Amino acid sequence: MDYRVSGVMNHNVISINSSNSLPEMESMVGKHRISGFPVVDDGKLVGVVTTSDLVGNLCPAFDANRVASSDAELGNLIASSAGEVASAATVAEIMTRDPITVAPNDLLHDAADLMYEHRIHRVFVVDDSDVVGVLTPFDFVRLYATDRLRAGSKPKTLDF
Repeated sequence: MDYRVSGVMNHNVISINSSNSLPEMESMVGKHRISGFPVVDDGKLVGVVTTSDLVGNLCPAFDANRVASSDAELGNLIASSAGEVASAATVAEIMTRDPITVAPNDLLHDAADLMYEHRIHRVFVVDDSDVVGVLTPFDFVRLYATDRLRAGSKPKTLDF
């Protein structure tokens, strides 16, 4: 079965503006419990910013890809290392410009291939330059679990 991105994506997209300060971004990360945002200016997607961008720019010695930290640990690290640099910087200074996007009608497996190829954890779904959704690994897990439940199969369990 060929799934389309529109049938699996999350429609609830929380965006940030390129002029937002880094403390504002940090606040949004804590409030919404998400690790990346589309950067939208004047209704147009101009970039993507993630907690990895934030940590990487404020704490260059910290390798976010190698260390698994809780939200609280990341928040404390950012707060203790950033100081005045963070309060003066904006999202525009750390965001990735020209993010990789997909269209609502794209095939889901093509979007998955794109995410894997570029080693990204989210891809924004754009329709006529409007961000209409986001696709993350959680959406693939939800689809897998839902399909298994519909098929009536019971998940396999492992006893340790």
